[in-house]
Amino acid sequence: MKMSTHEVQDLKNEELDGAYPKACVVNTTRYRVHGEIKYAACSTDNFNLRAGAQESFARGLCLLTRINAVVQLEDRDVQAKPYTSTGTSYSQFAVIEVAPGVFEVTRRT
Repeated sequence: MKMSTHEVQDLKNEELDGAYPKACVVNTTRYRVHGEIKYAACSTDNFNLRAGAQESFARGLCLLTRINAVVQLEDRDVQAKPYTSTGTSYSQFAVIEVAPGVFEVTRRT
């Protein structure tokens, strides 16, 4: 069964019974970070975070499958290692610097 865009968006309603917690991304780096949160069968959310900032997104019944992030250094953009899953209900994530100039998106516990 193919869903319309309106039906897919409705799955992200945080007031649905059984809704997952909002997906939250924290930028722990000292650089600006932009990226996207992808879900199974739901629309993508985009974020643009200054150093130390965070943003949360209602996702209703949508399982998270991937978070991509690009870190904007002074002289170049660096693709962070993405967070990937077949579909998770986890909700807390961070962009971290694992070595000088090396970044990844990880789950926060």
